[in-house]
Amino acid sequence: MNFLGLSERINTLLYHKQVEKLSRRDGELARTWTLQLIREAHPLWTEQEVERYYENLLKIRVVAVDQWGKRHGGTGF
Repeated sequence: MNFLGLSERINTLLYHKQVEKLSRRDGELARTWTLQLIREAHPLWTEQEVERYYENLLKIRVVAVDQWGKRHGGTGF
């Protein structure tokens, strides 16, 4: 049995469960806040560049790290 992908599948499941808990308003606020943060960090970027950066952020793979396991010789996942 292959367990290498198990931690990634668990992380994906947990991530989607957390996102599902967000209301539509929470999602809109998160998007607005993130776009504003990008604009502040990159004032010379066009709105198209800001949107592209935001869209690329959404593609980042989310991984939960088990700090206890990581400190005590485990893989941390």
